[in-house]
Amino acid sequence: MRTLDQDEKDFLTVIINYYKNGQFTNLASIVDRHLQDIDICLDYKNKTAEVKFDYTKFITNTNLLYKVQEISLILMKYVRLLQYLQGQDYLYLYQVAQTSTTNRYGQLISGNQSISYKIQDPHISSLLVDYSFRDIVLDQPLIDFVNAGYRSLEQVRHEQNVEIAQNSLFKANISIIVALFIGAISIGISWYFAQNQGTTAIDESQFQSIRKKLDESNVNLTKLADEISKQKLPDTVKTIIMTPVRIKK
Repeated sequence: MRTLDQDEKDFLTVIINYYKNGQFTNLASIVDRHLQDIDICLDYKNKTAEVKFDYTKFITNTNLLYKVQEISLILMKYVRLLQYLQGQDYLYLYQVAQTSTTNRYGQLISGNQSISYKIQDPHISSLLVDYSFRDIVLDQPLIDFVNAGYRSLEQVRHEQNVEIAQNSLFKANISIIVALFIGAISIGISWYFAQNQGTTAIDESQFQSIRKKLDESNVNLTKLADEISKQKLPDTVKTIIMTPVRIKK
């Protein structure tokens, strides 16, 4: 699933809300909230779409140009999103009834004088004609995507794996620090006793004691390494190498 902007997320939220209420919706119903004093007119024969603006509401060029850009962007986003989601098997656009030659939707009062703007992009016009009155039938993956905070199953799994990897690395770092600390303490104690005995040499028993402590730490590190290797880590975490501490006399 590609990244969605806020308008697209809001669009999906509306569709999901209809679904939760046991209803199907279509593009025309969702876009209607943006169409105050505006109508979308469809020509099925020629595959063209036209936007009509109430003349009295958009009499100045500034207001009209702004609204043309706004509506064009919304329509483009929505039809392209529907096309993408249908291509990814997240939903299906179902034609409920046979269409007439022309159709329209919006909130332009019938009989009011209007200013027309024809959508120039033939691809967007064709999609708008084709999609406007088709029922939007959802598949479960899209519902799961929205319920997961607009994250796909792959994204959720990746985030979980990253968290597992981070926790495992944290445990590994703690174990290494503990092992080094124990080794340092053992050496320090041995040095202290050697100093008190008037020599800096480490005798056989002291050496064996230090090596035993380090061997115990290595066993713990090896167990942790085995545990980490069993985790399903993401591709970004290729290998965790934990080298046991060795000491030679």
